[in-house]
Amino acid sequence: EAFATKINTIKSLIPDAFIGVDTIVGMRGETEDYFKEARDFIENLNISQLHVFPYSERQGTKALEIPFIVPQEEKHHRVTEFQQKITQILSTM
Repeated sequence: EAFATKINTIKSLIPDAFIGVDTIVGMRGETEDYFKEARDFIENLNISQLHVFPYSERQGTKALEIPFIVPQEEKHHRVTEFQQKITQILSTM
C-alpha cells in the first residue's frame, strides 16, 4: 500500500509524471496465488511503463533457501502473461 500511495501522491502533484516500474516474476516460493496478487496490484497502479523480468538464481543468496522452485516454463508464461496484460492496460491510458 505504501508504494501505491507514493505513486498516487506523485501523480496528484505531477499528473504527467512518467513512472516506470521493474518487477521480477517466478522467484522461488512464488505460488500462482502470489503471482496473481502481485499482477493485480501492479495492474491497478497509475504507471507509465512496466518491465517484467524472470527470476534467475544467484549463488550465495538467501533466496536459494526457499524450497518451492518455479519451473522455467512457468516463469516464461508469467512474464508473457504480465507483459500482455500491462501492454493492454497502458494502451488505453
